[in-house]
Amino acid sequence: MSKRGLELLAPAGDLPTLKTVIDAGADAVYFGGELFGARAYARNFSREDSLEGIAYAHLFGRKTYLTVNTLIKNSEFSEKLYSYLKFYSDAGIDGFLVQDIGLLSFIKKYLPEVPVHISTQMSVSSSFGVSYLKDLGADRVVLSRELSLKEIKKIHDETGMELETFVHGAICVSYSGNCLMSSILGGRSGNRGRCAQPCRLSYSAEIKNQEYKEKYLLSPKDMCLLQRIPELYEAGVYSLKIEGRMKSPQYAGGVVRIYKKYIDSFLKNKTLKVSPSDMALLKSLGNRGFTDLYLDKNNGPELMSMEDSSLHTGDIKAPEIKKDRIKINIKAVFKKGEAAKIRLSCRNIEIEESEDIVEIAKNRPLSFEDIEKNLKKTGYDAFFIDHVEIDMDDDIFIPVSKINELRRKALKRLISVLTKNDRVSSTIQLSSEAYKLFDYKNSESSDEQGLMIMVFTVDQLKTVLKEADRPFILILSHSFMKDFSLIQNIKDESLVESIGLYLPPLLREKAASFLLENKFEERKEFFDYFVASSFDSLGFLKDHNIAKSKIIAGHRLYSFNNEAVAFLRERAEFLIAPFELNRKELSHRDNRNGIIMTYGRIPLMIMANCTKKNLSGCDKKPEVYYLKDRKGKTFPVRSDCNICMNTIYNSLPLDLYSYKNEIRNQGFSYELLSFTIESGRETEEVLKEFLCGSALQSPTTRGHFNRGVL
Repeated sequence: MSKRGLELLAPAGDLPTLKTVIDAGADAVYFGGELFGARAYARNFSREDSLEGIAYAHLFGRKTYLTVNTLIKNSEFSEKLYSYLKFYSDAGIDGFLVQDIGLLSFIKKYLPEVPVHISTQMSVSSSFGVSYLKDLGADRVVLSRELSLKEIKKIHDETGMELETFVHGAICVSYSGNCLMSSILGGRSGNRGRCAQPCRLSYSAEIKNQEYKEKYLLSPKDMCLLQRIPELYEAGVYSLKIEGRMKSPQYAGGVVRIYKKYIDSFLKNKTLKVSPSDMALLKSLGNRGFTDLYLDKNNGPELMSMEDSSLHTGDIKAPEIKKDRIKINIKAVFKKGEAAKIRLSCRNIEIEESEDIVEIAKNRPLSFEDIEKNLKKTGYDAFFIDHVEIDMDDDIFIPVSKINELRRKALKRLISVLTKNDRVSSTIQLSSEAYKLFDYKNSESSDEQGLMIMVFTVDQLKTVLKEADRPFILILSHSFMKDFSLIQNIKDESLVESIGLYLPPLLREKAASFLLENKFEERKEFFDYFVASSFDSLGFLKDHNIAKSKIIAGHRLYSFNNEAVAFLRERAEFLIAPFELNRKELSHRDNRNGIIMTYGRIPLMIMANCTKKNLSGCDKKPEVYYLKDRKGKTFPVRSDCNICMNTIYNSLPLDLYSYKNEIRNQGFSYELLSFTIESGRETEEVLKEFLCGSALQSPTTRGHFNRGVL
């Protein structure tokens, strides 16, 4: 067993919670400021609170990380963003937690001194993605919650990256960063920190023509990995993260205290046995039932809290958390006709301050007790005065306000020394070219807009090959790799210009194995393009020597702003626009070599969870089943048993046919028609609309093209 340490990382939604979790034993704290955090509805920290919180943590040798883990719009990439991040860099923040690849690029350019941690919102799930991000300068990766111990260990062994995993708290049923359900249904985007948690609502299901009554089919239990700490340690995890920036100080402090107790015990004794009373206390603090399922397998009904999605608390009273205090000794000198002096001693550091001349008392002189009382007031709850030594004359006077000011000055200097940030802050300023990048305006394209068509089924493929009346790029789902004989002669079709392969949306070990078992290395030259939807996919393609000219960056890589566009354009030939930008925002996005989906079902969630398996068992047969919400909306779900992954699609397909001219003028090079669950007949109807101008009769949606997200 190695001798490395473990970091216990705690959440804080406000300053009192930060102090509580530090007192409870957290090694580090993550919190959000006033901007760009993934908990927009948390109280969050003002700049003043942030300074105090960072100082408080550093006084006790702990670290603080700022969450900047949302997608950022072009309009927000400005001096405001730079000054916001620069403030925290100068304040000594120990790391930025990011989701937006444009922000990673931005920080590395302008604030390279600050470590960058990759948020779980990036859904990093393999050594391919971790290695890729490590090469880009990431200092730590927060792994997807869904990974098994085996996968985590493989990532650590192959990359040596500093890894962070969630160990306690609420679980998103979707891979984090791959959920648009709240966004599309209600305009509250999880990628912007405003998730409305539709997963906690009830749904009924229809699977193989059998109906299942309404339950909380998408509501997972809470994660609790307390008893699995030794295994996480052996797998190579460094930072153990507790969820809960929306939770109370009592909850956060109580959970931290218990986890810290057992982490310390394990590191000291190399064994761990959790007492029933501590498990009962954890449950009492709040739970939806506890699970550790993901460490051992991909999914199962025991992961879910299908009967009740509410959070339960108990009446067990948590022990009071003893506040940490730093001992200070004071020596004060008050001599007539001399300057008043005060010397603070703390941790082998001495700070001295002097103030106005001490006078002879004209009325009531200052007593020893008066001076001692005022010197013992620290005004800061991190300190306590252990010993006061006063050397004073009798019959003296100095205003009490001056004594207090003297003490405050000395204490302020002491805090500054104790929390000194040795990091050299960057002096790089935003260039004029950067502002041009963020304020980009597309010009009308003189080129004919090209056509891409993506298919998932054989019926869709046959229909497209039959009905297409113009040259197009054909994108095939990864599932066709299993039936390669069906596609190997497609290039003989005169209208198919090029063929692309759509890689699995999350490239975990099982998905990568599926590709390799189906001769990816041997067959890769058959494909002209590869659609990568994650950094795992980009890393996989890099490892297989796929040239940039053959890579299409999918919408889940979130080229949300022009910093991200520029970054990804260096690594991919084409970029598919994300779904959460509206028409105005798209007009300021650099859409050269851009692709926009003008027809298709928007994927609302990508899940390891399988509702089909939970309700009717696993038959390992890919199919489409349906969920229905309380309002009667029906959501198709595709179970991809080849890679053990489920995708929930929107109830209505996106249809932007009526905006074709506007989209062309936004500079996009290609429009994409995406067929996922459509039958052959439905595919034919859509093709007639887009190729012949025959309007669809079935209901459709405009998605976020008009409204966008906050």
